[in-house]
Amino acid sequence: MNILMLTQDFLSRGGVSTFLENICNELQHKGHVIDVLTPLINKN
Repeated sequence: MNILMLTQDFLSRGGVSTFLENICNELQHKGHVIDVLTPLINKN
């Protein structure tokens, strides 16, 4: 896939705001996973 196709795909999916929202959701999800795992790791 070339850059132009990627850009068109990116824009057709909702552009920058959707992209940033997805990143934030992904980071939040990873944060929750870390919050859950940390106490378990600390118990051992």
